[in-house]
Amino acid sequence: TTTVNLPAQCSTYVSNTDATRSATYSGVGSSTCDSPTPFGSNPAWVRFSGAAGTQLATTVVNSSLCSTSATGWYSGVMPSSAGTTNNGTVCYNWT
Repeated sequence: TTTVNLPAQCSTYVSNTDATRSATYSGVGSSTCDSPTPFGSNPAWVRFSGAAGTQLATTVVNSSLCSTSATGWYSGVMPSSAGTTNNGTVCYNWT
């Protein structure tokens, strides 16, 4: 048996299960201005699951969707295996 130590972000994260924060959500939201967390100014690991989808969008999301005015997406390469991380940039679309 091989034991693999997973990085902290595999167990220490904020869960996002909110359907209104999904890139596919097109209803009118409350425009929460990303406050409070998990999308505030403090760095945090966020796990997308359930109605929120499975990951942060990887292509431009039109502004004023996802219950916010400035939508975000990840520009980078997603990790290719469990327990690994990659560096990338989160970009925002603001009208």
